Amino acid sequence: MRILALNDSTGAARHFVPAVCHEEEAPHAGAEGAGAHTGVVEYVLGIEPAGRPKLPGYDDGVSAMLIGSFVLLAVSVSRHTTYLKTFASALLSGRRRNNTFDDHTVDESRITCALLVMCCICEGILLYFATGAPLAPFTGIAAGTAVAVAMMCFQTAACFVTGYAFSTHAGDTSQWLRGLFASQALLGLFLTLPALMLLFYPGAAAVAVRAGIGLYIMARLMFICKGFRFFYTNIFSLVYFILYLCTLEIAPLAFLWRISVEMSSKL
Repeated sequence: MRILALNDSTGAARHFVPAVCHEEEAPHAGAEGAGAHTGVVEYVLGIEPAGRPKLPGYDDGVSAMLIGSFVLLAVSVSRHTTYLKTFASALLSGRRRNNTFDDHTVDESRITCALLVMCCICEGILLYFATGAPLAPFTGIAAGTAVAVAMMCFQTAACFVTGYAFSTHAGDTSQWLRGLFASQALLGLFLTLPALMLLFYPGAAAVAVRAGIGLYIMARLMFICKGFRFFYTNIFSLVYFILYLCTLEIAPLAFLWRISVEMSSKL
């Protein structure tokens, strides 16, 4: 309702005459007032807040995997810290026979298994972030860990068969396998930092993934050098060694990467 104030000609008196707005005077779509907004005005409601993204490290399944591997390693290494030196010796030493004073006990085997488990989990984390698979953190990391375990089993079987077929000394195969486990055990220790960065600071994913790949390549090169010292005897053995590199080192990794990328693109 509108109130109109009308002044008379003398200005002495004022008459207030009410005026009523009619429905046809109101703006609506299709009339002159087309474009006038009716109903709720969106901007007065404010901006809907976006949910804070959940870090992969806060996932219960991922946390359980990490804590389990750390506890297993802590229990295994608590009284046998000197065994870490034996991994470096197994990886760098070129002795073809075991030392008489070497003591390979169940405790050392337990430490090695704990470090191998940690290595597979860290590799699974790196594989999950490197491929960018659109999966939940626990599902993607568990799948990557399973792939890492399968790859390690394949490498162990391949090294055993290759050493059995081409080694000329009885202790070459066992020493070569110890070098494989030592390289992966030490790799598991060094990959812990990049893996934790990926879980709790995803902004550094590019740097952490590159660092993890570099550490993996270094570990494989050290293991390959150890195998070269064992199996190189003449120029003809070099041909077999090159075939070994192409068949058991390069081809499986290329195949695994190709399959991972294709699976990620289809999900």
